[in-house]
Amino acid sequence: MVCSGIQYKFNNTNLFKQNETTFLNEDLPKWSGYFEKLLKKNHTNNNNDKYYFVGNNLTYADLAVFNLYDDIETKYPSSLKNFPLLKAHNEFISNLPNIKNYITNRKESVY
Repeated sequence: MVCSGIQYKFNNTNLFKQNETTFLNEDLPKWSGYFEKLLKKNHTNNNNDKYYFVGNNLTYADLAVFNLYDDIETKYPSSLKNFPLLKAHNEFISNLPNIKNYITNRKESVY
């Protein structure tokens, strides 16, 4: 739900232009901090070099958050500079073989 709400706000051009400053200064840090805490908790509990939101396997949560921040980082490359675990998560997910293959071969989208 969180990702859907943020993505709606982010991808709705008119709505986003009206609220870009709020998004960048309030919404993005708020939700990035929330996701960072979840990653830290799971990463500490599992004591490994993988960055998943739940357990030790890829879940829909990982893909949803990756998709959201992949879009955001495209438009705002430094958006994760204060969120090292979230940045590591995105890099980790983007380098999984099937995800990497998809990203490399996907057609460009206007969205």
